[in-house]
Amino acid sequence: MGKKRGKSMFEEKDVKESAANGSKKLKEKPDHTESEMDANTDIDNNKENMDSATTTDVEVSNDDCMDDSLVDAQQDDDSSDDDEDEGAANTSEVSDLEGLSLGQIAREEDEDRLRGDGEPSDLVSYTLLSNNRALVQLVCHKEIYFKGSMQIMVLKGCVSCQGYKINPGDKFVNVYSPRGHSLLSLRASLESSSDDNRLQNFIKDEKLQDIEIVADRVTILARKLSEPWMEYMNKNLKKAEKLSLFGQDNIRGTDSLTELEKCLNMTVFRPHKISTKLWKKGEDWDVALTSVEITKKNDQQPRVVATGGKGTGKSSFLRWLTNELLNTSPELLFLDLDPGQREFGLPGYISLSLIVKPVLGPNFCQPEPKWEKSVYFGDINVGNNPRRYIECVSLLVKSLPEASKTPLLVNTMGWCQGLGLSLNTEIIRKVKPTVVVQLNSRFKKKNYAHSLSCEYLMSKPSSWTHKTPKLSYSLLEFNAVPERKDAIAMTSKHSWGIPQASILRDIQTLAWMGRRAQFKDLPVYSVPYASVALHVMHEKVPDRGLLAALAYRIVDLCSVPEDKILPAKDRESYSILESSCVTLSCGLGLVRGVDTDSKLIFLATDCPQEKLKQVNCLVGGHLSIPDQIQKLQKSGAYLAPLDK
Repeated sequence: MGKKRGKSMFEEKDVKESAANGSKKLKEKPDHTESEMDANTDIDNNKENMDSATTTDVEVSNDDCMDDSLVDAQQDDDSSDDDEDEGAANTSEVSDLEGLSLGQIAREEDEDRLRGDGEPSDLVSYTLLSNNRALVQLVCHKEIYFKGSMQIMVLKGCVSCQGYKINPGDKFVNVYSPRGHSLLSLRASLESSSDDNRLQNFIKDEKLQDIEIVADRVTILARKLSEPWMEYMNKNLKKAEKLSLFGQDNIRGTDSLTELEKCLNMTVFRPHKISTKLWKKGEDWDVALTSVEITKKNDQQPRVVATGGKGTGKSSFLRWLTNELLNTSPELLFLDLDPGQREFGLPGYISLSLIVKPVLGPNFCQPEPKWEKSVYFGDINVGNNPRRYIECVSLLVKSLPEASKTPLLVNTMGWCQGLGLSLNTEIIRKVKPTVVVQLNSRFKKKNYAHSLSCEYLMSKPSSWTHKTPKLSYSLLEFNAVPERKDAIAMTSKHSWGIPQASILRDIQTLAWMGRRAQFKDLPVYSVPYASVALHVMHEKVPDRGLLAALAYRIVDLCSVPEDKILPAKDRESYSILESSCVTLSCGLGLVRGVDTDSKLIFLATDCPQEKLKQVNCLVGGHLSIPDQIQKLQKSGAYLAPLDK
């Protein structure tokens, strides 16, 4: 190409007219676009085939782990384990997503415990302050579960939610408890040192002297929470997938809580009326927290790896532990190694993040990390390229801050058989944890065949490294929070909520997009062909078909070494990669159009300018925007549709 690719040549400008012209020019070249259309169709077909794959249990030895024939051992949904299922106390059996209502009569398996706390209307008193605010008083040492979202400011006492303690302060805390996931609870308590100074000041400022305040109750200010990304996500879910994730549900009859629910647009859980599943802390989880505290006192960095099969509660456990640690620590590191069900960000990536805010809700509701280092794996199924997956993990482990005492939590996949076992044990070798938490289900198929002790790992040779490192960690084996007693398998008919992992990924992607100007309002850059290399992960795409394979797709923006790039034959064309390259991501964007005459790619991205200057490669994979959004985008002026 005659020029170095250490710097990118991104140029932001108003490209509506240019992109529209690009649409016409692309249509004038049917001999070029026909092959690109075929390549794009092949990729879509392959994705559909992956989504419709069936699960097959395969036992393999370490020696066979790198055999390409093993990729069929893992369905894409297997790596995306809905850990909520066993991390909850289930109280219903619903098999159909459509028409589900929180007003259905419950099986009431967990009802006795909740009735022991009293009816919700007996545990809550409130005063409406406006059409979206209420002063709420909670009975101490009782739990109130709810569906929806709200903002909470504690004025007197303390409220615990999923392990996080919300103390009196002048800032609201967002709590998300959507349907399809274990409903969260608020548990009130009064500490011996609690005072009501903040409450009295609030009453004076709001001129509420006539309100009756009960001395032995916790008082909070609750505010309706509605964010643009919620509306965007709900609007763009497929009709069959519209699940009323947030908001108030219709429940037969009314009681004293109905007006509060209307004000805050949420639903309080009533054991005798509502069918759902509830978040519940594991009985032994405090042992893991104690182990972390001991490690910190010994002036070492706590490193906790959470393992377990699909549905054993890893996500629930890690959220709880994250919140418990943030009660006493200002920050923690989170190494997210499940590309199918990430806790932070989009599927297809694995990442290292610095967390400074509590995680009060499922993955698509999480606040942005303070910083994040991510690697694009390009797929949700690690079985498609296990060696690349291990290389991605290695890069992130090397990116850990040196000599840090900040606690590190590690999320692993729920694939615990065959190749999955080999991959997860390799993760433990590379992370060198101080604690491994192994969550075990009463269903044997969900569990590892062995306890993941130091002795077991050191007795098994690694399939990816020649040396087996010395390991020294505590193994804590916990029983998963029990499923319903009559559940016989982890299928949709035995789990209330969202059993399809593909729907969960669409929700996660839409929530992410809704927070980022929904792409249509993002800056659009014109990228000369000659300034970038193009690549597609995990697929064989002809060179001339790369543009079509990346059109209307989310692409990773990265900087690859010069020796990995094969220059184009002419100085105006795009280059290609010699092979897949494992590098840290600079950001991501959406290819919105192509002008084949001007040889420009139109890229929408919120990647900062200083990072864009480093980008010299656009990489596609199996990560794409949901179909319903893609259809809307194709009608836009920016896009250059292919000939049909």
